[in-house]
Amino acid sequence: MKKIGWKAALISAAIILGALLLWGALSLKKPNPKTPQDALTLGLKYAHGDGLAADKGKAFNLIQQAANKGFAPAEYNLGTLYYNGDGVAVDKSKALYWYQQAVNHGDAQGQVALGNMYYNGDAVTVDKAKAADLYQQAANQNDPQSQLNLGVMYASGDTVALDKSKTLYWYQKAAEQGNAQAEYNLGNLYYNGDGLAVDKGKAVYWYQQAANHGFAQAELALGIMYYNGEGVTVDKNNSSYWLKQSADHGSEAAKNQLKIWFSS
Repeated sequence: MKKIGWKAALISAAIILGALLLWGALSLKKPNPKTPQDALTLGLKYAHGDGLAADKGKAFNLIQQAANKGFAPAEYNLGTLYYNGDGVAVDKSKALYWYQQAVNHGDAQGQVALGNMYYNGDAVTVDKAKAADLYQQAANQNDPQSQLNLGVMYASGDTVALDKSKTLYWYQKAAEQGNAQAEYNLGNLYYNGDGLAVDKGKAVYWYQQAANHGFAQAELALGIMYYNGEGVTVDKNNSSYWLKQSADHGSEAAKNQLKIWFSS
């Protein structure tokens, strides 16, 4: 038997190792999602550049692949790609189609998105009753945005009968999940006694929750309440702090109030 020299053996080993590394690299570069969930997850990673180089084309193809298998979250995301023109030309009719598919499969985000299109008459005839029904479906699945939307509709009697108790209920549900707009709206209800007894302490609490999420209107409200001692002890430092936060987040009213109260 012919002996293989140690140099030749090293070269052979290096070739084999190189081939293995190349195969591994190619495998990493070409992931093969086995389920619709895998395809959606990978697609979203490509869409956002999350651990991978952003690639809108790959994102679209993977999400479409999952949506074509009837996977509701992918149907919603594909609708959103078409709606925003993200990796594909804007096509509201296709967005509408895919949102409807997601709704047919019980997806709460799809219900909210489709509800918004019907509410605003976005690529479809305005149908606020249908929007309210879709929001209700999503709210029943504990979706905070739809709960907020329902609360707003009940607050003004928009398509549904005006009902302050339902306004409070849905704002509370959304606020408990950290929806900043709902937290602020709930603070307003307590501040103004709108459908319930005035409670400045609870108003402060909910404004604080929204302010903690960087919600400019809530930061402004907190700044004013600390200045006037409404529901809290007068605290000019806290007042100045929250007004500055609100101003930094774009509130012109906060900028004006800072000039009036704290300009030296």
